[in-house]
Amino acid sequence: MSNTIEPASDSPEALLNNCMLFGFFPEIVDAFIARGVSPAVWIRTGRKSGQEMRDGMLVLDHTPIKLGDVDAVFSATLDPDLATRVRNLSMPYFIRNINRSARCARDRNKSWAEYNCQLETMIHWYHHLIVSRNIKSIVFNNTPHGGSTIALLFLAKEMGLTVVHCYQTLFANRFFIVDHFYDIGYYRSSFPGEVAPDVKINEKPEKPYYMYFEESVGSLTRQIFMEALKLGYNKIAQKFGAADKSFPFRRKICTYKDRIKMLQIQSKLPAKINLKKKFIYVPLHFQPEVTVDVYGDIYADQLLAIEQLRLFLPDDVHIYVKENPKQTLFARESSFFKRLKAIPETSYISAAVDSFDLIEASIAVATLVGTAGFEALQMGKPVICFGHAWYRCLPGIFNWDAGVKWEDIINFKFDRQKLKNGVAEMSRHFRPGVCQPKGYDEIVEGFDPIKNADLVVTQILDHVSRYENENRLNP
Repeated sequence: MSNTIEPASDSPEALLNNCMLFGFFPEIVDAFIARGVSPAVWIRTGRKSGQEMRDGMLVLDHTPIKLGDVDAVFSATLDPDLATRVRNLSMPYFIRNINRSARCARDRNKSWAEYNCQLETMIHWYHHLIVSRNIKSIVFNNTPHGGSTIALLFLAKEMGLTVVHCYQTLFANRFFIVDHFYDIGYYRSSFPGEVAPDVKINEKPEKPYYMYFEESVGSLTRQIFMEALKLGYNKIAQKFGAADKSFPFRRKICTYKDRIKMLQIQSKLPAKINLKKKFIYVPLHFQPEVTVDVYGDIYADQLLAIEQLRLFLPDDVHIYVKENPKQTLFARESSFFKRLKAIPETSYISAAVDSFDLIEASIAVATLVGTAGFEALQMGKPVICFGHAWYRCLPGIFNWDAGVKWEDIINFKFDRQKLKNGVAEMSRHFRPGVCQPKGYDEIVEGFDPIKNADLVVTQILDHVSRYENENRLNP
């Protein structure tokens, strides 16, 4: 390209040469190239199954890769011990994330051998791709969480590749960079900058933008009808080679049907509850979602967290478990409710109960990584955190894996100034830009995708430069 800059040999641009870009939108990829970076591979968001070469860069589509819809290869140079480590690290996340594509019940009837073969195939495939393209670094625009893609992250780390893991925050135009999702909320692999003045706390938090939606049985039924029409048209069009076979009409229909069933379950729950009793508030996460299926680790099984919490709490402290308003019957099969019902002094309550009222009346909030945890902090409540929450470094957070004492919860004294200072310090890791534009660009006033792309690439190159300098000083 005529406007491409030739980077110096020790520049961050040169350090990212022959990298893999995972999941970025075209504007950001173009910005990397314009700055002199020569990516070896770009795995882009898309449903198509093809691949192409673009100025020496191999371009692949994300959807067939996450589903394992690739030609199998045997990577002869894959060390068995390396493969074992990656397999053991990846398998729990892989099972949860490949299953997220099976919204229809008939898609879930696969044997353990099918899942095992699929993961093994993709470990070989990723290793072959990395070795054959001589990839030394991978830049992720988000935690890879589609099907087998989580194995790519673990493989890269185990092979000693440079990993740049971006994460878009809920604060407008702010993202951070770490080297693994394990470090989310601690930021030990991040390089701080100036305090971000736009990252603030609010004594009266507002509902996140993504929770503003309305659904009813009637509206969902209409959507099912429309998708069924599209599905019928698609089947006819396939006979003439004019249809997109990958478009998930059937999956959408299954999702809408499950939402209707969940709304019917919710309609039978009482709209009012006793807020005067002593209780811990547990807002359930929507599943499937990266926030719970990856950042929750073993507590992606949310009932496990509730069971352990029940054993931890005094007998006279109740647990209110509130359903996520967007949840379908996926991950809420009959076994879920049977198991939940067996937990003593625990009530499953309607999603219609106001979350802020529950926070206000609770002793504390317990969550994996949910936004409700940050809302509770702002409202002066302690938070028991089970997962890799982005706010787990803040005062008032009690991390379950670090050991929690009930005395510390009930003796917690809220200090707003300490929380402000903690948020200010945390914000030093939040860089300007939108690394994952889908949805997050809508909350940025006057968003310009070209200017944003240059900004994001500048921030990533700054991180890589500081990372390399750190390694030179502390080899």
